[in-house]
Amino acid sequence: MIEELSLLKDIQVLDTEIVKLKTRAQNLPRELNTFDQSYKEVKVDVDRLKAELDVTTKKRNEFERLVSEKIERIKKLKEKTDDIKTNKEYQSRLKEVEQVEKERRTIEDEILVLMERGEVIEKALSVAQKKLNIETSKIEEKRNSVKKEVEIVEKELQALLIKRDDLAKPLDKATYDRYMHLLQRKNSLAVVKADKEVCQGCYMNIPPQLFVEVMRNDHILTCPQCGRIMYYDNGKDKEQEELERGEHTTRPAT
Repeated sequence: MIEELSLLKDIQVLDTEIVKLKTRAQNLPRELNTFDQSYKEVKVDVDRLKAELDVTTKKRNEFERLVSEKIERIKKLKEKTDDIKTNKEYQSRLKEVEQVEKERRTIEDEILVLMERGEVIEKALSVAQKKLNIETSKIEEKRNSVKKEVEIVEKELQALLIKRDDLAKPLDKATYDRYMHLLQRKNSLAVVKADKEVCQGCYMNIPPQLFVEVMRNDHILTCPQCGRIMYYDNGKDKEQEELERGEHTTRPAT
């Protein structure tokens, strides 16, 4: 295989891996979405219960204040006896005290209901808070895992980009530009195998004579259907090809 074609083939391998790594780096943060969703759902539940408990507590506090006022009112009514002149006024005072006490008891009943409701909410909130703590721990763990993997991917990507630059240096500008043009237009696949008279880029048949020429791997040929650069995989590695061309220098025996 001529050097240019061999280099293009190797660069394509690297570019394919580079695309995979870039896609992986982009998709990694999205893996947090599942954890984010679970966290958000539990967080909404916790916030709702906290708000409900807050409303219940405020109502209870307000009712307790009213009870204190009623108690103080009853106390004052019972203390004011000097202004009572007749039995009728006395009976009226008793009725007033009884009415205020009735109002106090009604409010106290409401307080009991709120206390029970508060206990139920507190228990539910405790369970929800534990779930939230678990989800928070999960998402933090996943964030750290994603961060580490992104760092690994970025290091691998950087190494591949350096290796790619080194491979591309010997190529002339026209050949490299032609490759890049195909890479951008052909879904990041510019160099493909030809096998059994079929282009492995578009999977269309190619003329038999063209396939014979491709099999030689001695110059750059393109698919007449998709325009991708084609090569033939004869199963030989680079070292073997160099040996057959007499280009490989063996080490002298010691």
